[in-house]
Amino acid sequence: MKTVTKSQADKILVKKMTTTTTRRTIDLENASEIYQFLKDTKPEELGEYVFQLAIDGHHGIYCGQIFAKNFVQANISENYWRILKDGPENNEEYWEAWEHTADHWETDDGYCLHLGESGDVFCYKSLVVRMIEDIKDINFWEEC
Repeated sequence: MKTVTKSQADKILVKKMTTTTTRRTIDLENASEIYQFLKDTKPEELGEYVFQLAIDGHHGIYCGQIFAKNFVQANISENYWRILKDGPENNEEYWEAWEHTADHWETDDGYCLHLGESGDVFCYKSLVVRMIEDIKDINFWEEC
């Protein structure tokens, strides 16, 4: 795993971030504050800052189709993307295409997918997960 240093974080995280939760509002104006925030926050509380809901799980079997119709194709093959857009009723390879997309979709700017236990589809920035793992010396997927 590649370690992200504080100076690299300063270069990467230049935009002002504002994160609001029911407990507090944090104005993160620079990478130093972001670094300290990630270091100080309990792992189990970080998920709400990392994941952005892309598709609500109430759409059920159509989540993959909705995803393909509303997001960029990124690194997914034309064939799988077409299958997803066609929907589950129109192609028996739909579930294979959706599983592949969920496991491999990543945009040029580092956004990936995570399927929640309730069927929700989340987007997250892979760099942020790596930074959390480096700063806290944890496996994000096991502890958050």
